[in-house]
Amino acid sequence: MPNPAHLLPRAVALTVALGLAVLPAAGQDADHGRQVSDAMDRMFNGSIVVGGAITDPDGRPLADVLLVIETGRFDPTQPSLRQVERRRETVTGAFRFACDECSDVRIRFIKEGYHSEVVAAEARTTDAPPEDERPVVTKSRLQVEMQPVVAPVELVTYRGHLTVEEGGEGEVLPLGDAELRRAVPLEVVKDLPVAFVRLQAGLDGDGGVRVKKDRPTDLAHPVDPVLDFSAADGGVVPYEPEAHRIEEIEREMSEAPAEGYQARLELDPSRDRPLYFYCRIGPFYGKGKVLPPAVERGSFGRRATAMVEIRLNPDRSRNLETVE
Repeated sequence: MPNPAHLLPRAVALTVALGLAVLPAAGQDADHGRQVSDAMDRMFNGSIVVGGAITDPDGRPLADVLLVIETGRFDPTQPSLRQVERRRETVTGAFRFACDECSDVRIRFIKEGYHSEVVAAEARTTDAPPEDERPVVTKSRLQVEMQPVVAPVELVTYRGHLTVEEGGEGEVLPLGDAELRRAVPLEVVKDLPVAFVRLQAGLDGDGGVRVKKDRPTDLAHPVDPVLDFSAADGGVVPYEPEAHRIEEIEREMSEAPAEGYQARLELDPSRDRPLYFYCRIGPFYGKGKVLPPAVERGSFGRRATAMVEIRLNPDRSRNLETVE
């Protein structure tokens, strides 16, 4: 919660609007001080009601959830200090908490096997309520969805550079069962398709890789590059991470989506960072990234090339939680 002391100049200014004349320091009396204190108290402390349902991701009510409830109160006589009270209680499926004359409420939901969640509410207002009234904050239909903790898995990693030579269809990254056999028994992966991902790019009339420059000073890049997952008996879902560090992105991408997979992933050569994605190869889910494709001079003319990394979970679940 922001320190209410930061709003004190506004609180003092509002005493004029409340009809509390600001007197010279030498003429202030105890009664005037109490009026100012009461006005500030009504600005920062009010009634807060929070409540709602507690469920798992499938909407099922959760039992025996521990609530750690923290309530704060602003004291106008000690504006730099926040008075805090804590309490605990256990609920099943739903919760409700009400507090009178509180500045804020913070509730942490804790259950073994699930990630903790937090709900918070503040009563603070920037305008002092009329005398004998306080702010009222009600959040009574909240949906607290607790995510289960899943055990980290060791993903099988495929990595390589894909190219499109002039006149060619593009190299493929084989995703057969040979690599997976090292991680799990063959009978588990025997129905894995001989699947692959192929890099493709626009070709000109002579079969050469088409290139362009957005500006004269730019490096040339291929036209219309895509990753083709059409033979993968699955597909790909692009993902734009919120984090920037690689290990944080890995944590973000902890579960593959159940649906929404498409056969092709369009690439942006002008992008200055990798494009991340989820993928499904036959019965296996995974995640990966591709660097923006570039144009090189090969033995037979121009070629487009891109580095691709794909990491699959060998146990067939959508769990992509790793230890990075």
